[in-house]
Amino acid sequence: PFGHGLSYTQFKYTDLKVEALNNNNFVCSYRVTNTGKQAGDEISQCYISFKDHKKSDPYKKLQGFDKTLIEPGETKEIQIKIESKSFKTWNISKHNWVIEKGVYEILIGASSEDIRLRDEIIL
Repeated sequence: PFGHGLSYTQFKYTDLKVEALNNNNFVCSYRVTNTGKQAGDEISQCYISFKDHKKSDPYKKLQGFDKTLIEPGETKEIQIKIESKSFKTWNISKHNWVIEKGVYEILIGASSEDIRLRDEIIL
């Protein structure tokens, strides 16, 4: 399917860290290692998911991505920022964008269907 990419090499994802900055802004750091024998571009993606999401809300929302050329055996550290507005959803009764309190899952992967790392934050 579209967005799942083909590659002549393989990549391993490790060491996810989610750091709180200020005002519900975060930065996700993780490592991607080329475990194959060819250099290759890897497009890693960051999604957020509200654990108690309503049916009208998307299950996963793409928050950012990074395309990186990685040589065989090389490891690169990737960082993707998540801004506070990424957590907002429209509240019909308040007629405003709000951040629902609760547990959010941070998902890192090669596609929306190929999640390699996950962590949780509480807002």
